[in-house]
Amino acid sequence: MRRSTFLISMLVTALAVSNVWWAYRHQSSVESCTDQEGSTTELLSVRLDRSDCFVQCPVYSVVAFKDGSIAFNGIKNVRARGTHEAKLTHRDFLFLAAAVRQLDFVSLRERYSLPEDGCKELWTDQPMLRIAVTSGSGTKSVAYYTGCKGPSVPSRLGWLADTIDELTATSQWIDVQNDSP
Repeated sequence: MRRSTFLISMLVTALAVSNVWWAYRHQSSVESCTDQEGSTTELLSVRLDRSDCFVQCPVYSVVAFKDGSIAFNGIKNVRARGTHEAKLTHRDFLFLAAAVRQLDFVSLRERYSLPEDGCKELWTDQPMLRIAVTSGSGTKSVAYYTGCKGPSVPSRLGWLADTIDELTATSQWIDVQNDSP
């Protein structure tokens, strides 16, 4: 049973990545996102915040801006505390924008952390993450408790958080020994 669940999860992730890659390669306006009213607005930034957990998960925030700047703020259980800056390629920002668009981020709930949010199972001592997407029409934020499991919980939220980490190279500031989900 667990193996089939794992295989289905891997298939969904592979499809998400292939769809994002296709959107990235074939859409002329990939830097934009569609707001809740259906109009397309320019994507300005994507922010990821990760919270602590029982086993000392890294606590930090990272923001990727359209101009290519990255702002990392290490808070706890990280190699580099405080504010650090880096650069993101334009191509990587386009990929990030395509990922946000493919996930249909603006249509997600504001949180996935309680049974009323669709969590059929709640695993304890897991970190919370928050992803905020800012566009010309405002900011949409989604909080996701990584211990929240259920059919109505978008599995790609974790994938989007990992993609943000990968594209912004947060590993350079985070202690690998404390790396967690």
